[in-house]
Amino acid sequence: MALGDLYAVTGQTDEAEKQYALVETINRLNRAAGVRTDLQMAKFYADHDRNVAQAAQEAEAASRTRKTVYAFDTLAWSYCKAGRYEEARSAIRKALAQHTPDAEILFHAGMIYARLGDRVTAQRFLYEALSVNPHFHPAHAVTAAAT
Repeated sequence: MALGDLYAVTGQTDEAEKQYALVETINRLNRAAGVRTDLQMAKFYADHDRNVAQAAQEAEAASRTRKTVYAFDTLAWSYCKAGRYEEARSAIRKALAQHTPDAEILFHAGMIYARLGDRVTAQRFLYEALSVNPHFHPAHAVTAAAT
């Protein structure tokens, strides 16, 4: 994934797509071997605006059995990318309630609140994300700084 993201931010979209296709192939092999990849793939799909309805479904299923900060964050991010902003807010609140200092969770919170039209809260979370780690993701850090 990371190599694909680096290709994407440098404008090498064909190379990025090859890496993303490889992620999906590896996922199919892992699932065939019985490996649970629902959260990882939900996050991947949401991060890359791919199969966002499937991402939300996978995150919902995962969060029913895994009540972790990352399950709630992935659920929130998937809902956000699927345009389900109120549900995203509910899920991100559960993630934030665990007080995990993770820039990506804070970024997701900021983007969710931005979509809901709450710019003050959005900017607070985005500023906090960049304060925790200004280089947390090659594309998302730039988005956070610009929002």
